Amino acid sequence: MKKVITIILILFVILPQMACNNYEDKTKNNMLTEVILSNIPKPMVYKKINDTAGSEWISSPFKSKKEELTKYWEYIIGREGSYTNFSIKSLPEGWLIDSNYVLSGSLLKGMILPSDGKLMKYADLPIGPTDGVLVFGSQYFQGTNPIQCWDLKSREIVWSNLSRPSGLYNWSYLKGNQLISVYSTDKCYIYMLDQANGEVLWGLESSTEYQATQSILDNSILFVALSAKNLDNKNTLCSINIETKTIKTLSYNSITDIINLGKRIFILENGNSLIELNYEKMNEIHKYQVPETTELSSIAGKILLKNNRENRFYLFNPDTSMEKDLSSINAIVINSSLIIEDQTQLRGVDPDTLETLWWIDKKDLGENAHVAWLDWRGVCVISDTKIMCFGPK
Repeated sequence: MKKVITIILILFVILPQMACNNYEDKTKNNMLTEVILSNIPKPMVYKKINDTAGSEWISSPFKSKKEELTKYWEYIIGREGSYTNFSIKSLPEGWLIDSNYVLSGSLLKGMILPSDGKLMKYADLPIGPTDGVLVFGSQYFQGTNPIQCWDLKSREIVWSNLSRPSGLYNWSYLKGNQLISVYSTDKCYIYMLDQANGEVLWGLESSTEYQATQSILDNSILFVALSAKNLDNKNTLCSINIETKTIKTLSYNSITDIINLGKRIFILENGNSLIELNYEKMNEIHKYQVPETTELSSIAGKILLKNNRENRFYLFNPDTSMEKDLSSINAIVINSSLIIEDQTQLRGVDPDTLETLWWIDKKDLGENAHVAWLDWRGVCVISDTKIMCFGPK
């Protein structure tokens, strides 16, 4: 009888402790380690900021009565090189653009006003999140560049820190009075910086075996997917509480994408398994089998499943496990709007009923015309040869 009790104790007490110890050791020693702040250079501070708003400024969504939108303005553009690079960020004063498109003999870079298309050219200010006063970002398409903060009103650089190589995975978030930066070079780096002066307050870095491939911030929890370079792309999802500095992990064969839907977290594994997580406990709540998918987007309590390789798009409701085939040549979620492209139109649709809310005729827009951005001021459309803005009549 004593032997039986001993075996039971081993199974229910010792083995779980061993598993827990392995779990903790893997996280602390092999995957992510805390950076030594004394090894990080101090930021270059060019302008003193006494106060920052802290929270990220989010632009209001586009709204229109059911109608065909009218064109406000257009520019004829070309492009430099064989590839296209176009980024657009909504700011209180207008749309900030970084691209390799050419307009009137120079690169299309700077602030453009949605109302009349007036362009204020400035090429050396990075795109990134804003609190409505300051902008934080890095020109990561252009050589080795630091994270920078600049003043939206004066267009002056406030501070600069942490130079890194270009063209890599890069995410930035504003939380409280801190800037959270996640990027990959030879490995993954996660930094929390003071918004006012760029000083690094806390940070993590992975071993050289891992790179970050996905990241989202949900309240105070930062989720980062780490891909192991030499282990057949095995992935680990790391949950980092930026307030308590605690780390939890889950391992998967392949993490294709991560999204948050309200207070719910979903990851896409192997292209056709959609997994809902309890992000506090980091355990699986439910697993859904979905059509082959390469990208996820959240919209009105639903998930847009995108298969860009086959041009298939579905709207999935995790509460009912029902999916709708959108039967379109493209579908995208931008700033709380679901946009569907068919052979003749670009359309904003109701995600519940799929009723058309507004539309733009594709005739004369140019090849590969698509919606690049939209907010309360209008809809920005770009093609191979034009950049345009549309809105209500």
